Amino acid sequence: MFAVTASGPGLRSGRARIRVVQRLYVDCSARREGNGSRRHPWSRLAPANAVVLGAGAHLMLRRGSVCPGFLAPRGSGTRRWRIVIGAYGGGPLPRIETNGAAADAVRLADESHVVLENIELTNHGNYLSDRRGVHVVATHGGTVRDIVIRGMYVHDVEGVDRKDLGGDGGIQVDDPTDGVLIEDNRVADVNRSGIWVYGTGQDPRPPIGQPWPSASTHIVIRGNTVLRVGGDGIVPTGTLGAIVDDNVVCCGNLRGSFPSQFDAGIWTFNANGTVIERNEVYGMKNGRADGTGYDVDYNQDGTVLQFNYGHDNAGGFTLLCADDEPHRTADVRFNLSIDEYVFNEAPCKIATGEVGTLDGLRIYNNTFVTPSSLVWNDAGTPTPTLPQAGNLEFRNNIVYATRAQSSPFPCGSFCSNNLFFDLPPSGTRAVQGDPLFVDAGRRGNGRLAVGQAFQVRSGSPAISAGTPISAGSNIDYFGDPVPTPPTIGFYQPG
Repeated sequence: MFAVTASGPGLRSGRARIRVVQRLYVDCSARREGNGSRRHPWSRLAPANAVVLGAGAHLMLRRGSVCPGFLAPRGSGTRRWRIVIGAYGGGPLPRIETNGAAADAVRLADESHVVLENIELTNHGNYLSDRRGVHVVATHGGTVRDIVIRGMYVHDVEGVDRKDLGGDGGIQVDDPTDGVLIEDNRVADVNRSGIWVYGTGQDPRPPIGQPWPSASTHIVIRGNTVLRVGGDGIVPTGTLGAIVDDNVVCCGNLRGSFPSQFDAGIWTFNANGTVIERNEVYGMKNGRADGTGYDVDYNQDGTVLQFNYGHDNAGGFTLLCADDEPHRTADVRFNLSIDEYVFNEAPCKIATGEVGTLDGLRIYNNTFVTPSSLVWNDAGTPTPTLPQAGNLEFRNNIVYATRAQSSPFPCGSFCSNNLFFDLPPSGTRAVQGDPLFVDAGRRGNGRLAVGQAFQVRSGSPAISAGTPISAGSNIDYFGDPVPTPPTIGFYQPG
C-alpha cells in the first residue's frame, strides 16, 4: 500500500529525505474485499472514499473493472507531490456507473493539486435531478488550486437543464479556482453542458487590464471532444485569461428551446481576456435558441475568437450580442465558416429593456462560405439589415455565397476591404470576384484539412487587397505571418 521514495538536495550527500507515498488500488471485479494493496485491492469504492489521501498518493482503479456507486476522495497534494487518481493494468478504462447513487460520479471537494485521469464515468437519470460526471467544488469558500482532468470518458449523464453554479453535465468546475487544466477528455450524451467552469459570481467585472481578485485564473480547456449535449458545449465563466484551444464540439443545443434555453458550442461570459482558438464546432441544433458555433456575448471584455472552424450550425457561425456596457471588446479574426449564417445578432439583454449595439467588436480576415447574405436572429426571421451595428468593424473578410444573393451583406458603417462573391458588394473599397479557392466544394470535418481547400490560389483578387488592422494578429489560421498589406480572408499566402 505504500511506496518509499527519495527526494531533496540530500541525495548527493547520501542524506536523502525519505517519503512514504500511498499506493492504493481498487478492483471492482475482485471476489474478496482486500486491504487496498495491489495484491489485495479493495473491491468497492467505499473504502477509497473513507481514506484521506496524502501528498503524492496514487489511487488506482483496475482497467476493465466496473464499479457501481461514486468516487469522492479526500485529501490534497502539493505542487511537488500531486495526488493522482487513475487507472492501472491492461484493457479498457475502468468504469464508474453511478446511476443516481450520487449527483456526481466523481466529486473533488476542497481538494488541490490533484490529477484525475483515464476513468470512464456514467450517471444515468431522468433529466429531473442533478447528474454530473466530474464535479470540482470548493465548499468552504476557499480557492481550489492545480487540478488536472485528462483522458476521461464521460457519457450518459442525464441531469436537469441547469447551467452556471451547480449546473449539470459532463465536467463541472465550480467556485474560485487557480490552475485548472481540462484536456484530452471525451464527453458525450450529457445534459445540460459538456464542460462548464463557473469561476466567480462576484460583480462587477472590471475592464480588462484592471485587477480582478475574485476571478478564476490559469484555466486551460484543450484537446477535448464534446458530442451530443443537451445545452452548451464548452463554457468558461468568471475567468481571467482562460484559454479554450483545439477542442471539437458537435451536436449541442439538443434541448434548447425558445425563449427559455439558449445554447452555443463554445463561448464565455462574465470573463476577461478569454482566448478561443483552433477549435471546430459543427452541427449545433435549434437555430431559434441560438444554436451558434461560437458566441461573443455581453459581460465580457478582451475576448479573442481566432483560427476556429465552424460549419453546419443552425444558428450561424457566431452570436454577437448587442450590448450597452461601457467595457466590452472582442476580435473575431482568421476563422473559417462553411454552410451557415455569418452571424446571429441579438439584443441579448432585451428582457431587462436594454438593446445596445455591437460597439467594441472587430470582425476581420475571416472566410465565410455561406448560403445566405442575411443576418440570423432568434426570432427565426433572418434580416438584410443590422440596426444595432454601432461602431462594429468588418474588414478584410471573404463573403462567398454558395448560391446567388440579391441582397448585400449588412456590415455597418465601418465596413471596408471585403471580398464578395455572388452577392452585391457592401462598404468601401470592396472587391468583387471569385477568390479562387483551391477547392470551393470541399466539406467535412478537420480544421486544417478543410481549411487548406479554402486557401486562395495565385491570381486571386483577395491577395494584398486588405487593410492593416491595428493591434491585430500577426499570424493567420495556419500560423503563417500576416504581411502588409494583408490578403483578404483567413489565409495569408507567403
